[in-house]
Amino acid sequence: MMEGLVKTSDFIDEIVSIYKINKAVDLAQLVSGYSPTDFGKLAPVVVKHALQKDAHALAIMQAGAQYLSQLAKKLLDGRGVKLSLIGGCHPL
Repeated sequence: MMEGLVKTSDFIDEIVSIYKINKAVDLAQLVSGYSPTDFGKLAPVVVKHALQKDAHALAIMQAGAQYLSQLAKKLLDGRGVKLSLIGGCHPL
């Protein structure tokens, strides 16, 4: 599955099942035109598996947190303003 490019896990298995793919190249082609909204629809899957300590899901969460932190620092640098974030990944 996925040409052995990544160690398999329940998270990887669920992604493969959702997209009905077996090759990394198929996944890359499928998501190449995705919008942030399209990727956001996977947030509940990522969060679920991150809570189960899946290394792949945790890496995605950590990369996202790092990106948001860097973005916030850039936006606030020397401006003396406050930043408020709204939204989330939890289903209603």
